[in-house]
Amino acid sequence: MNDIKESLLMIPSGIKEGKLYSFRPNDGTGDFTVDRNSTATYVDEDGLIKTALANVPRIDWSTVVPVILRELQGINLVTYSEPVSGSQVNSFSGVDFLSYNWLNGFTNSIKYNSTTSVIFCKVGIVEPSKVYTFSAFIIMDDLSKPSFGVGISNDAYMRLATIKATSYRYTDCGNNIWRVEGTATTGTNSNTGYLEANDIQKNSSNSSKGFRLVGWQIEQASTASSYIPTNGSTVTRLADNISVPTPAGVTSITETIDGVEQTPITTIPATYSLPVGNINKVTML
Repeated sequence: MNDIKESLLMIPSGIKEGKLYSFRPNDGTGDFTVDRNSTATYVDEDGLIKTALANVPRIDWSTVVPVILRELQGINLVTYSEPVSGSQVNSFSGVDFLSYNWLNGFTNSIKYNSTTSVIFCKVGIVEPSKVYTFSAFIIMDDLSKPSFGVGISNDAYMRLATIKATSYRYTDCGNNIWRVEGTATTGTNSNTGYLEANDIQKNSSNSSKGFRLVGWQIEQASTASSYIPTNGSTVTRLADNISVPTPAGVTSITETIDGVEQTPITTIPATYSLPVGNINKVTML
């Protein structure tokens, strides 16, 4: 190869339906084709959750710096991710459904009261002996960071088919909003698919703090993916396929994912596809 060809993706030179443009080379040979035949959400630079139309690449700011977001297929098994009344869930107690102006774009909430022992049950269908992750956006009444777990000082905990999650992750979404994820392996059951108690429980004897939540999501996965809104049925977000025919003469491809530069790829494919994750940069030499 006579010239160094670079495909720098930290801030793309442009995006449109089906296309992700690269800074270099300027002859178009480094531009990526984008295929995702469904809508998908992302976080914009103002912290708002937005929806990208089918086949439009996502520039996501969840990690403060802009990244190309590429995900595998995901399914939200909760049929009402933003319920406005108890009629949209199977069972509940001790909670209120209230309008609320979240600064990331949501407009309603489920309010967990500070003094009531709460069970909010049966919000999705799961299968036995599989790993699921339950996630929701949460803002505490006292604006503190949520504390989820089964300890006596925790604010609440998540259950998947009655199994209490013990592994939690917290994402700071700004404006005192946190996305909390709980992961668990469901127990055995004779049915191949069943509705069980998938819920967030709060016990006032552990914590007197109240909180609001919105954006219920249950996925068969070990971590939560981008938010998948539902309104009466489960919803599937299809996979992002982002690829480019590798320019002639390329001998090395280096990916930067979540700010970490990866080991260079030296076995060069005829067509290069972006890896799954938060992609800062791809350099082809």
